[in-house]
Amino acid sequence: FLFRKTKELLQAEVKLRQGEEWHRNILKTTMDGFLAVDMQGNLLEVNDAYSRMSGYSEHELLTMRIPDLEAAETLKDTTAHIQKVVTEGEGRFESLHRRKDGSILNIESSVQYRPSDGGQIVAFLRDTTERKRVEAALRESEKRFRELAELLPEVVFETDIQGTVTFANKNAFDRFGYTPEDFAGGLNLLDTVTPHDRGRASESTQRIMNRENIGSNEYTMQRKDGTIFPAMIHSTAIIQDGKPVGLRGFAIDITERKQAEEALRESELKYRSLIESSSDAIFCVDENGQYKFTNHLFASTFGKTPDYFIGKTFWDVYPKEHADYRYEATRRLFQTGESESLEVEVPLPNETLYFYATTNPIKDETGKVVLNLTHATNITKLKQIEKEKRSLEERLQRAEKMESLGLLAGGVAHDLNNVLGIVVGYAELILESADAASSIKPHLVNIMNGGQRAAAIVDDLLTLARRGVSGKEVLNLNEIIADCQQSPEFEKLYSYHPAVKIKTDLEPDQPNITCSSVHLGKSFYNLVSNACEAMPKGGMVTIKTTSQYLEQPLQGYDEIRSGDYVVLSVSDTGQGISANDLKRIFEPFYTKKVMGRSGTGLGLAVVWGTVKDHHGYINVQSEKGKGSTFTLYFPVTREDITVNDVPVAISEYMGKGESILVVDDVKEQRDLAA
Repeated sequence: FLFRKTKELLQAEVKLRQGEEWHRNILKTTMDGFLAVDMQGNLLEVNDAYSRMSGYSEHELLTMRIPDLEAAETLKDTTAHIQKVVTEGEGRFESLHRRKDGSILNIESSVQYRPSDGGQIVAFLRDTTERKRVEAALRESEKRFRELAELLPEVVFETDIQGTVTFANKNAFDRFGYTPEDFAGGLNLLDTVTPHDRGRASESTQRIMNRENIGSNEYTMQRKDGTIFPAMIHSTAIIQDGKPVGLRGFAIDITERKQAEEALRESELKYRSLIESSSDAIFCVDENGQYKFTNHLFASTFGKTPDYFIGKTFWDVYPKEHADYRYEATRRLFQTGESESLEVEVPLPNETLYFYATTNPIKDETGKVVLNLTHATNITKLKQIEKEKRSLEERLQRAEKMESLGLLAGGVAHDLNNVLGIVVGYAELILESADAASSIKPHLVNIMNGGQRAAAIVDDLLTLARRGVSGKEVLNLNEIIADCQQSPEFEKLYSYHPAVKIKTDLEPDQPNITCSSVHLGKSFYNLVSNACEAMPKGGMVTIKTTSQYLEQPLQGYDEIRSGDYVVLSVSDTGQGISANDLKRIFEPFYTKKVMGRSGTGLGLAVVWGTVKDHHGYINVQSEKGKGSTFTLYFPVTREDITVNDVPVAISEYMGKGESILVVDDVKEQRDLAA
């Protein structure tokens, strides 16, 4: 029996030791603090966790009482807590302990009364300082969020996973006309969207909940009273534990923005209409010469659309020298900030256009020039009109000069004719009566020859005076040219210029013209002679005839009217004529030859007079060092070639005793005629 009792006692002691060991291990390993106190509040047992919490050692704590640790409670308060725990057997409450360093420790206590061992209270204590700090920060954050939400002019909201509004700021009530009670009653966010947009809003909400995107969508919203307004809603999912639990966002009433956009569109439409209906080419560039805008008229000038120019620069559009010129004008504008007007030319593949451009600065609010707006008026037609006007003035001046010179030449020729008639006539009478062996006969022959050469010059002057063309006939130009080329004058011409080759290209079956073969032949000879003399080292003279119908007037040295023409051209490969000389080549006595030796200066004047007397036109193309081409236009006639009459026998002209009355205002001429 004693042995059995001793054995049971030993087993009980073993269990007690095991229980105590288990108790110590629990207190040692738990993260919560542990205290055991008697009914007077004396600390009987502590664990390491509380020692770390409080900063006191275990030895120090076992000498202390609960009131020594409490930071916010008096002894009376502590005694009341102990009595309550004794009465109820257990309890849970929060308190503040003061650490050894004086800092405050937030404690959540779970206590239990043990009546054994004279009565003890054991407590497990959890440090809630960090949790309290986080909760306080969260409350502060929540407070700031709500204060900011109330201050924002936008509608701020939160919903649960079903879309029920769980929070809305005051502006939401004002904007939608709902009361806080309406929101508290379970208002769904989709109920504030018009039925037309509700399906789209629901799909977007689902995508946001699935975290596919952050929603920024425009919807038509409706107020409680049914009125609608446009709004932009920005929202994102509320995530907790990795899962969406609701929606958070804000809605912006964009009514004013929509109205502003509409006003802007109307303004832009008016602006566009004004710009596009303008008769000016309009474009806008930055300081680098890069196009920012052009109207259709400007773009169509280049055969492009306005979009083509956006982003391009002057150098992408114009040759370098023109681009540099435009950039320099733009640079001046950005430097001075002042408008400038200038005339510019626009080189195109098939033509050159001219514009009168005005550059205008566009400035920002600081007064800095940010863009160059240019209005360009197409003055190409005006330039053409001015050019034509100058050409007409030149032709009129030339015609007036030629008319004056012609009148002068005609007056001189008339007087010279009277003198030459007397000289040549009496020389001829004396020569007829002179003996063949007379020593004065050679002198008389020289007088006759000189007089005849002078008469030829007078004839040229009469032609210039428009008095020399008579006896016009219907002839073929090709035949006149062929006859001239067989004449002694042409044979001499060829012999004088052996290094010159003459090429003839006569169009067959040409229509006829009404002309004087003598004067036309002389003009042809003058043109060929001039061409040969323009090539002292040799070259090629090309004689060509064609028939040509002009539907529109042709601008040349003359303005050649529309009509049907026989055209004669004489070209050479000689020295050419300078631009200054080209203006005066048809003036009488204007020549680059040695006067009296190689010409009288009347050759081209005779050509001019002959062409004009035949109601024709003349054109000249020449460039220094590249030869010349003279082109004569003679109106076509549909009449047949004139058939020469049969010569009348001299006997038909013999008189039968009648008298002849001689009338002349010069006595010497009357005597000579008699």
